[in-house]
Amino acid sequence: MELDVAEGYDWDEQVPAEDIVTLEYQLTEHRMFLFHWNEVENDYISIVLRGLNNDGEVIYEEELR
Repeated sequence: MELDVAEGYDWDEQVPAEDIVTLEYQLTEHRMFLFHWNEVENDYISIVLRGLNNDGEVIYEEELR
């Protein structure tokens, strides 16, 4: 799983590509995931969630904004 995030932007602001960070989480056999961060330390907004197959190809993508 991958989650694109940006720090310090409001939901309605345009985020430049260079400010987008991709968080990654490797799924195991339970196929569950959780992205969690402390908003005091990282004021992230979620932008795009992607699911990848074993070859790293995108098989699911959802815009979150």
